[in-house]
Amino acid sequence: MHQPPNARLPPSHGELYGPRFVVMVLCWVVSVLLTLLSLGWRVLSTVLADVARLVGEPFWTDTAAHVSDAIGVVSLVSCPVLLTVALVLLASQDLVEPQLLPPWTTRERLRIARVLAVNAVLSNDPWANLLARSYAGRVSSWSSALPRSLMAISLACSGLMVVGGVFLLLRAVRSGDPNDMAIGLNTALLFAGFAVLPLALAPRRRRMREFCALYDAARQRAAR
Repeated sequence: MHQPPNARLPPSHGELYGPRFVVMVLCWVVSVLLTLLSLGWRVLSTVLADVARLVGEPFWTDTAAHVSDAIGVVSLVSCPVLLTVALVLLASQDLVEPQLLPPWTTRERLRIARVLAVNAVLSNDPWANLLARSYAGRVSSWSSALPRSLMAISLACSGLMVVGGVFLLLRAVRSGDPNDMAIGLNTALLFAGFAVLPLALAPRRRRMREFCALYDAARQRAAR
């Protein structure tokens, strides 16, 4: 085996995974903030409506309702797009903490190693194979560490949240409340994505486990 690549400080997530990671984080942050704002204003408008009925000043209710509708429209339009982009980018990257990879890892080296791991093939570069083994081992260990019963419970809980989100969405459509529409749609979309994500990634995880077995077998043959 030739000399290893030059060691360096572990790169940041942005350096290692590129603009897609930054876009994914921004999508998650903005969608979460909008969802929290929708939920928070829904609670606040309800409290203001109760106070207005007690003190006899109904304009509070109208103002809170108008602001709630405006927030709901923004969330209803933007959050489904943001959540879809975030889920697609999350599924496409297989993120691993940079500190868990060799210190000489770069974005280009990781791209090559990921191709090797996903296709379960070895290259002529032993260091690329080593990086691919380290990366594939980390990714595949997460899925194999979860017991099937926990996976089933997670899927069942996601399914219940999807049903609840759809129910809230349909009720909000009948009442014409854009804030509740946004909350219901975003809840259903988010947990549907969480339910589908492990199933969609299962073939890739299996190929990564196959790569780990292939690499370990090659190392054992070389050591004899």
